[in-house]
This record gives sequence, C-alpha cells and structure tokens, in this order.
Amino acid sequence: MNSFTHNTGSLVERQRQQLERTFRQETQQTVYDPSRLLHLLSRAGQAMVHWLTAGDAPRIRLITQGDVQVWRVYDPVDNRTHYFDQEADVRDWLDQRFYQ
Repeated sequence: MNSFTHNTGSLVERQRQQLERTFRQETQQTVYDPSRLLHLLSRAGQAMVHWLTAGDAPRIRLITQGDVQVWRVYDPVDNRTHYFDQEADVRDWLDQRFYQ
C-alpha cells in the first residue's frame, strides 16, 4: 500500500485567514449594497452548518496531480491527510480505521 501522510495542523489557520480576507472584502462591498450583506450572511450560515454537521467522518476525494490520479483522504479524528495510489488502498485504510 503506497501512502504518505501530511500533517494539516496549519490548514485550519490558512482557512481562518482566507475567511477573514473574504469577510473583509465582502464587508467593504456591502457598505453600499444590502444584497451583498445578505449573500455574505447566507455563505456564513452555510459554512456554519457544514462545520457543525461534518463530524468525524473522513473526507475522500479523487484528485489529479499532473497526469496521475491520487486518492486524498482527510481524517478529522487525527487531523491528517493521507494520499493513496489505488482505491483498494483507501478501502483497506478505512477498514483499519473503523476497527481501531
């Protein structure tokens, strides 16, 4: 099984900074446009719902890096991202995680 792990401890910090930048940009634009404020509040509400309901389920994506497809699995329990070459490897990892 080919896998490697990347600690995503700074991921939350990068997301926080991005959210702050977005909030500042959209807040500046909403000073003269109330519909932009409504849009901002809607997006903030959606983000909060996603955050509250995400739980500890792993998030799995098939991504392309160059011309290679890689399975990226984020595990919120240990705050790590794992990468796999094959779907079978992802399934094995999920089985191991479930039975731990």
